[in-house]
Amino acid sequence: MAAAPPDWPELAFSYGVTSRWTTVLLESWIGSSSDATVPSSFSWQNEILLTQGGLPFDLALHLALIKLQGYDGGSGYEFGPVFQTEIGPTQINVNMIFGRSHDDGCLELDRPEIPVATAPARPSLG
Repeated sequence: MAAAPPDWPELAFSYGVTSRWTTVLLESWIGSSSDATVPSSFSWQNEILLTQGGLPFDLALHLALIKLQGYDGGSGYEFGPVFQTEIGPTQINVNMIFGRSHDDGCLELDRPEIPVATAPARPSLG
């Protein structure tokens, strides 16, 4: 039997500080139909629009502080440029978001984990 797909509800409060700066408080939960829904993360995101209408694209800066909740804990941040343009009726977005996480006193780049194969333990002859 396949595992139930996760539910990931979010609640956000967004405020336009100026016409070029938007700040967002975002709370996320995770769960499934077979597991309880528990808090996953809390983040404070900021989008600062650097260009608007003067170029063939819009450019913004994305900044976010993230506090993970639950078993893993930890915190981190994200930053990077956000591009948007329109070609005819099609809107195109390109986001290059970089991040760092802080967990157990170590600050390290986020990267995919690579599983390490280990040999099974040998039974003792004693």
